[in-house]
Amino acid sequence: MNLRKIGRNEPCPCGSGKKYKHCCLLTGEAPQLQAAAPNTGSPSNIRPSADQGPSLNAETVQTLIEVLDWPQEIYQSVAEQLAGQMAGAFDWQRITEAVALWHAYASHERPQIRKVDVMLAAVEYAIGSMHGVAEVTQSALSAKYNVSSGSIAQRAQKITEFAEQMKNGK
Repeated sequence: MNLRKIGRNEPCPCGSGKKYKHCCLLTGEAPQLQAAAPNTGSPSNIRPSADQGPSLNAETVQTLIEVLDWPQEIYQSVAEQLAGQMAGAFDWQRITEAVALWHAYASHERPQIRKVDVMLAAVEYAIGSMHGVAEVTQSALSAKYNVSSGSIAQRAQKITEFAEQMKNGK
């Protein structure tokens, strides 16, 4: 599969006229990947929601991770682990959004990572909070990732604030 990487400041390939970073990158739609990647189905029992289309699955998320331009290898590793950890608890649309949010945040903020599990928990908490998933709590993620709730809260707040800034076009 030969896919061209889309720069975050390039026009979105969906034709909206917006920059990619303000359009499909944050929504996780990544149209160039959906058209190119075959639908092999989800490896888990999660069924895609009707609005996400038939092509979001583990393979398309992995392809997205591979084609994105990561400033540091550790950031790509976090994205790969994030997709694996969220599989089974979230649908592929939300996992794609988490990867896209992590990519945008990591590319812009270049966070220092001391413990990968804190970042995994923070991104998962941010996505869960943004979508009102009641089961995604700091205490549940603290136990899942073996990190403190305070660390999750601190990082998730920064990620959520970043997402709001991106949503508002700042």
